[in-house]
Amino acid sequence: MADDIRQFKVYLPADLIRDLKYRAIDTEQSLSSITAAALREHLTTAGREGAHMETRGVEGLIIQTRNWGKTVAFWQELGYQLEFEAGHHSGMLKHSAGGPYLFVIELLDAAAPEIQPIIGASDPETFEVPAAGTVEEPFTQMHWGVSQMLLRDPDGRAVSVQAPLS
Repeated sequence: MADDIRQFKVYLPADLIRDLKYRAIDTEQSLSSITAAALREHLTTAGREGAHMETRGVEGLIIQTRNWGKTVAFWQELGYQLEFEAGHHSGMLKHSAGGPYLFVIELLDAAAPEIQPIIGASDPETFEVPAAGTVEEPFTQMHWGVSQMLLRDPDGRAVSVQAPLS
């Protein structure tokens, strides 16, 4: 590997360069070896964590229904409690044992009611769309206090990505 070393010019903040130089002197290492080790560690960590770790995973599920009352009763019999009703036959249910919440919404004209995962994102500005995904709607401020993006996975299933408002 030492035979294939090349120059790689980057621009860094002055204080970081200063700290890096002092570290090189203190540890008797070259700037190149410290930088190479840091970049390798970053790439290894990023590979383990996945490319899109600014998400918090599945936080909830949007459950579309043609019958609000029957659907809520079904989930209540499975141990979910109605947290709040948002009006217009929609509301949130949570299970006492935890896990993702359910947001049930009645859509009388839905061709085929869907279940849509809600992925929690940290920041709409830094969220990266997965390469295999398609943006159906970009991040938009919603009336319930989040910014939401609608994606389609490779099979065309809807995925809601929600982040706090900035």
